[in-house]
Amino acid sequence: MFSEQDICKWISIHSKQTNTSWCVNNKLSNSESSRYVCRKVYMCHHSGFNKVSIDNNKKGRSKNTECKAQIDIKIKLNTKDTRKKDKYIRDGLPAVVIFVNEHNHNLASAEALSFLRPTNEVRIIYVLKYTINM
Repeated sequence: MFSEQDICKWISIHSKQTNTSWCVNNKLSNSESSRYVCRKVYMCHHSGFNKVSIDNNKKGRSKNTECKAQIDIKIKLNTKDTRKKDKYIRDGLPAVVIFVNEHNHNLASAEALSFLRPTNEVRIIYVLKYTINM
């Protein structure tokens, strides 16, 4: 990974392979840091981030399980100085990915999957079935 677009593409692939969904909790660009090209911290979509607390939920079903799973991705600057000091940058590996894989909920149950957004393939199948049955 070398750019913010690479991070977004990687997260998308990772989400599909693991039946998870991730929300950006923190984002840092090159203009805000002298050490990184960019940095993004993703929280599991079952975390409490931007959600009503479990006790204050009045709608019934909630995906807020206060999940602590997160992915922290940093892309280090590739400069003459950083190549001297960091063997990974020298080898063409500027990205650092840190997983906190502590989901407190099931990832493969029907209820957990119901909270994921449908893929384009599922939308197309739904539209085809709906228009044929009309």
